[in-house]
Order: sequence, then structure tokens, then C-alpha cells
Amino acid sequence: MLAKTAPLLFLCACVGAPPLPGPSQPELAQVAKPYARDLQTAGITRLVAPGGGASVRLETLSGPVYIKYPAGVPSLAFELDIDPDGLHAFASAFDRGRDAPALDLLLPEAIRAAESNNAAMWVRNNVF
Repeated sequence: MLAKTAPLLFLCACVGAPPLPGPSQPELAQVAKPYARDLQTAGITRLVAPGGGASVRLETLSGPVYIKYPAGVPSLAFELDIDPDGLHAFASAFDRGRDAPALDLLLPEAIRAAESNNAAMWVRNNVF
């Protein structure tokens, strides 16, 4: 019996939450804090920006939403976790002068995308 379940157990152990993009970054959290209420109101529970030009994943109450970085915004690797206890930020590095302007463009776009997705989901669930 163990021989049959061992591969499944191994697979389950490997499929977990992806690693955080770095250590806790209180300064990043402080820069993002003015957006925390709007992120939460839009139903965003986690924002994962892998960097390298990859799409940003918004984990929302309605499911995942993917957005591209706004034009001209440097691609940062970071994660924001938004929960009732507040906003927690993780990144391998954070430079306020370089990264704060990018967040000021990216976070409002994330909020708009989540709100648009919420409206589409409401219509889908209530009209059709």
C-alpha cells in the first residue's frame, strides 16, 4: 500500500505555495500601504509580480486575474499579501527611489483590473 501512495505523497509535498520572492520588506509595505484599502475592497488578497517582464498575478476573491506591467514601468519582483491584519510585502530588494514610482503606476492598474473582473463576474453570475 505504501508503495502506491508514496509517489502521491511526494507529489503533494512538492506542490505547495510558491516561494516568496524574498524577505519581508517593511519599506515596500509602507509605500504600498496607501493602496491597501482599495486593494482589499477590490477583493485582491495577494499580488505576485515575478519580475522579468512576466505578467502580474492578482489573487482575488473571484479567482486569479493577470495584468501586464504598464508601459515604461520597470519590472519588479515582489509580493504583496493583503489580509484583515494589514499589508505584508516581500522582495529580494527594494529601492524606494526606483521602485515607488513603479508601484504608484502598477497598483492602481491592479485595482482597476480586479474591479473590472468583479463586474464581469457579477454580470456573468446574475444576468446569464
